[in-house]
Amino acid sequence: MTTLKVDTISGIGTEGTVFQGGVGYDSLNYLTLPKGTTTQANRGRAVMGGFYKGPNTYYSNIEYLNIQSLGNTTKFGDLTLARTEIASCSSSTRALFAGGTVPGGGTGGTKQNLIDYVTNI
Repeated sequence: MTTLKVDTISGIGTEGTVFQGGVGYDSLNYLTLPKGTTTQANRGRAVMGGFYKGPNTYYSNIEYLNIQSLGNTTKFGDLTLARTEIASCSSSTRALFAGGTVPGGGTGGTKQNLIDYVTNI
């Protein structure tokens, strides 16, 4: 275990404490330090699909957002079926959009049993 002692940390830009060598820590999972290289850590892209516009109106858009940007999304595709309440998950190269609800079929709409995916996000 490495003991890290810091008297001060100054600056907000590229200044400040530099960690070199192996640094270990004990944690009860309240704190998890970032892992990987800075190239891996600075991807910062969110992918979203399926949007609710209003009563019985859903969008099929698949959009992405660069988190470091001003917050504008860009549409780059469509789901096979316009729906909302979609379950999703992703890795650094693929996003999945599963299930969801389409308008109609009484209160709550009709549940769907399908999966859409995009790659190289």
